[in-house]
Amino acid sequence: MKITHCHVACQKLSAPLRIALASDLHDNPCGPVLRLLRQEQPDLILIPGDLTDDSAIRAGGRAALTFLRGCAELAPTFYSPGNHEVRCYHGKNPFRHPIPRPIPEAFRQAVRQAGVWFLDNDSIQRNGMTVCGLSSGICGARNQPDPAVLERFRRLEGTPKILLSHHPEYYMPFLRDLGMDLVACGHAHGGHWRLFGRGVYAPGQGLFPKYTAGVVDGVCVISRGLGDHTSIPRLFNEPELVMIRLGK
Repeated sequence: MKITHCHVACQKLSAPLRIALASDLHDNPCGPVLRLLRQEQPDLILIPGDLTDDSAIRAGGRAALTFLRGCAELAPTFYSPGNHEVRCYHGKNPFRHPIPRPIPEAFRQAVRQAGVWFLDNDSIQRNGMTVCGLSSGICGARNQPDPAVLERFRRLEGTPKILLSHHPEYYMPFLRDLGMDLVACGHAHGGHWRLFGRGVYAPGQGLFPKYTAGVVDGVCVISRGLGDHTSIPRLFNEPELVMIRLGK
């Protein structure tokens, strides 16, 4: 696992923030990630989805909650759901168009009891900033966020705005004009295989996707993810914890 450091400019902050972007753990062992987080000492931790999946949630979500409790002990932690939390993944059938499942209230309550803010198409103001969580918009064959939620986020004013969006492919068509100071994404797993510095495949983008890692437009930071959920090995593409310096 590697640590990637990047900088995102934000003139609204009087002092810079160290933000950890921890995406796509997929119920893999969390001990190595927590050790890196303790080493890096972030001011905030952002988890933009695919921490776990719907079957694990309905079985109690123990692995996810262990990780969330560990994060909450280190820094304020914000978590938004990805497509796996709402059962929108293809499994072994690439032609399947899954329909989302509501996340059980018991799991939401357990996340809150772990000391983590769970943002499901919602926002919260904390420590002089607004953190928004955009939920996965996959619904059958369609994949786009809720326009009403986007408009609500766009109208938020007065503080620096951070958005958790699991899907990086949403940034250019839907998120770019929302006035966010930072957009944190995952989902693409770095393209799974990286050849000549470019990913080979990402869900929602197809072959040779454009948005799989790094910083886009100086605002959108994309993590390669912390874990996997398939038996196909990653190639030239280590799991990644991203540390973002947000400030002037």
